[in-house]
Amino acid sequence: MTNSGAVDVSVIIPLYNSQTFLENTVLSILEQSKYKFEIILIDDGSTDRTWNICKEIKRKYDCIKIFHQDNKGLCAARNFGIDKANGRYIAFCDHDDWFKRNLIRDNIELADKYDADIVKFGFEFYCGDNFILSSQTISDDPLNIDVNVYNELDKKIFLSLFQNSKLSFVWDGLFRKELLEKNNIRFDLRFKHGHEDRLFSMLSLTKANRIVINNNIYYRHMDYVSSTSNKYYINYIDDTFYLLKKELEIASQFGVKESAYFIRDAIILIFFYIFKCSNNIKICEREKIFKRMMKEYDLKEIGWRYNYSLSEKILFTIYYLRMYRMLALGTVIYKFLKR
Repeated sequence: MTNSGAVDVSVIIPLYNSQTFLENTVLSILEQSKYKFEIILIDDGSTDRTWNICKEIKRKYDCIKIFHQDNKGLCAARNFGIDKANGRYIAFCDHDDWFKRNLIRDNIELADKYDADIVKFGFEFYCGDNFILSSQTISDDPLNIDVNVYNELDKKIFLSLFQNSKLSFVWDGLFRKELLEKNNIRFDLRFKHGHEDRLFSMLSLTKANRIVINNNIYYRHMDYVSSTSNKYYINYIDDTFYLLKKELEIASQFGVKESAYFIRDAIILIFFYIFKCSNNIKICEREKIFKRMMKEYDLKEIGWRYNYSLSEKILFTIYYLRMYRMLALGTVIYKFLKR
């Protein structure tokens, strides 16, 4: 623990029409103990009572800082929070998620013990009260399955982190602020509807000298049917191709020449997004998207080297055969197989 005047962790929470969940989210962080932290709330132009709730919470707790800005999007709000943060490390939290007890204590102790630039910890997904899944465990040491320390990243480690979703999110980690400042790492303002976490995590990874993976679960991510992630935004498809280009550039820095890993992932992202938002996408529009995907990336580049789920095998087979109309109509089959 640092001296009493220093802030160990700055928790950044962007807000937009967050009145329903805000207080519970903040309370879960306030239950953290021992280490000094600050909570930075950025109201990104909410039209409900979010800003009033921020002011009410601020009056009760000295560790909370509040800011209001015109609606500029999640990335701009997070970047603003980074600029305002005083903590040695930065943590992120979505407005409807929860910190589990001792998240800050356990992970800042690991950061200090190993002088880590990044600490990644376990998480779990919930849809309402229903548990969906938890993060996968990465273990290189059979005598210590909870914690892994990487002093030098190579091709094998990079692919392991990518394939086990350790680079997919930012709310599952602590990032040394000095690392972000020194390398001018910020969220890409291009992204309005997803992918911003992945690029930020990867850019941070390329500059980190030491990374710690804590496999214990400390973060609960909530998903709701009414979430904006279930709405269809046409820019999402272009953003996915842009993300793929950036991922391949970053992967090459670690000696990863095989593009198949990332192409497959991009295709699955688009598949999942289209089917999740299918009620808002016309069948003819879905066909156009699938045709563009095949034009950009042929499945021959990927092959069948992966352990596909049954639903993925069916989808990729139909895709490979260029049966676009069947793909466009495949939502019912997909949802049935995912039950």
